[in-house]
Amino acid sequence: MDIKHARGAVSEMIASAKLMREGWHVFSNVASNGLIDIVAVNPETGETKFYDVKTKSYRKDGTLIYRIPSKKQKAIGVEIYMIDRVDMEQL
Repeated sequence: MDIKHARGAVSEMIASAKLMREGWHVFSNVASNGLIDIVAVNPETGETKFYDVKTKSYRKDGTLIYRIPSKKQKAIGVEIYMIDRVDMEQL
């Protein structure tokens, strides 16, 4: 596994842990790719959220590279869940 994929896997674990701490039930995509990385369900309200997890990336000048859902993701209500590399350093 290259560093980019490893970083993505860690970001997904961090996002899952954060959502679980907030009380969500979290389900992960078992495939290596797809439109959705995490499905989160609020057990109190039944609300369901679909997330595509991204690790924050920056340009050489230090500005943030913004990520937006694809057209297919937008059609099914997928949100981008951003994880900062600082979160990884706290592990």
